[in-house]
Amino acid sequence: NVSPAMVGVHVSPDRPMYSRYPPFADVLRESPSVQRVFREAAPVGARDLYTLAALHDQGIDSYFAGCPTLTLQRKGLASDGSVVAIDMPESVCDELEKRLKRRITRISNRRDSSWRSTADLRNDVEPHLELLERAELVVTTRLHAALPARALGVHTVFAPRDPSDPRFSGLADFLPVTMALSDVGRSPISLFNANSWAPARDIDEQVRTMREAVAA
Repeated sequence: NVSPAMVGVHVSPDRPMYSRYPPFADVLRESPSVQRVFREAAPVGARDLYTLAALHDQGIDSYFAGCPTLTLQRKGLASDGSVVAIDMPESVCDELEKRLKRRITRISNRRDSSWRSTADLRNDVEPHLELLERAELVVTTRLHAALPARALGVHTVFAPRDPSDPRFSGLADFLPVTMALSDVGRSPISLFNANSWAPARDIDEQVRTMREAVAA
């Protein structure tokens, strides 16, 4: 028998891409059997406030946990002063390089979706995390680049393509949407201004919540 620990759960309001299945938010609302699975695993750690509300609406004991990527820890690597752009439009990266007069390291979070072993995945992700830890600044449209960078204590500019995405709800205190994507290339110097990106709340409290949930 398996007793699942549901931590960092996201209930999506959108239909899965290339799928005939309905949005999981609809499934949760309409399926007693799915609700029962969640109740048996309660308390459920919600990744965002949208999910937390969806669980509470069905009377499921839950709390705001955040994302498991918040449990990442630094290896003690020194900063190399690099600027890392993750899944940013090429035109924005070109503008940043021109205005900052420095080379931008351009990488992507997109990976081959085919099955690979845990060892292969670890070998793939470790250099990526080391690159983030050594950076002076990370600029990204991606939630799962911004969250690890913040967890690693790196100055992070988060400029999502869709700031209204429900996955971002509850994250604004420690991962603010820094600026509109269209503005990143126009005002690059402000990216280094600590006052322009400082979170309203330190990330440490949320990291402790997630680590305690994972360890439970």
